[in-house]
Amino acid sequence: MEAAGLKSPDLYFTKPTPEDIQRRMQAARPQQQPDMGMQQLQMQMQLANEKARLDGENTKKGTGALHRHRRKHRTLEQSRRTLSGKEVK
Repeated sequence: MEAAGLKSPDLYFTKPTPEDIQRRMQAARPQQQPDMGMQQLQMQMQLANEKARLDGENTKKGTGALHRHRRKHRTLEQSRRTLSGKEVK
């Protein structure tokens, strides 16, 4: 401490009594246990949110795949018509 230029370490460090330590430890503990019903509700909400997110991603992917499939089918149908001599519209 003195090497850092601080003359009195008492200004920076405390000497807590056992009562002070006990009081601070009690204050640091949670005052009440979380309600199990509330925890279950929060877990259900998180599960529902995650499911909705995944459903949205799957729908987005599925829609893109469906459009690609339809486009490919149209292209194949147009090619077939052209080869068979029918006019393509």
